[in-house]
Amino acid sequence: MNEDSKHYLKPRCENCGTRIDRIYHPFKYKFQWDIPSYCPNCGEQISINKKQNLIDNEELRCLMYCIMFVAFLVVIGIISNFF
Repeated sequence: MNEDSKHYLKPRCENCGTRIDRIYHPFKYKFQWDIPSYCPNCGEQISINKKQNLIDNEELRCLMYCIMFVAFLVVIGIISNFF
């Protein structure tokens, strides 16, 4: 796989391979959580490209969930018209 095809995958640390997630805050909405500057496992600095890949991955996942929800509503609407 080349780097372009990995663009929308969840980013990993370049040094240790740990997946990069947002920093958890209990009283904030998930998309308000901070993006880490350093790997939580090895402490290496995370590149700007990896941070942007994390944001793109979250946007893509949100879009997919919205499409699945709308498709679910359409299926429920079609089924309810048959009965």
